[in-house]
Amino acid sequence: MTVTYICKNCKKSILKKFINGEKPDFSIECPDCKEKAHRKFGNITLAKEDPSVSGAIQMMLYSSN
Repeated sequence: MTVTYICKNCKKSILKKFINGEKPDFSIECPDCKEKAHRKFGNITLAKEDPSVSGAIQMMLYSSN
């Protein structure tokens, strides 16, 4: 399986191959600038959301009940 990572600092695309059932990492280190590069699927970057966003969603769901 080949996974595409996008560096959040230099915006470079990085392809990494995983073989024999290896699971892809959530993020890797960019070989150029050493910043985090997150997985990308289609046009959606799979970066972690800000914890305050998750808390706000939980509060809205709780208040609607």
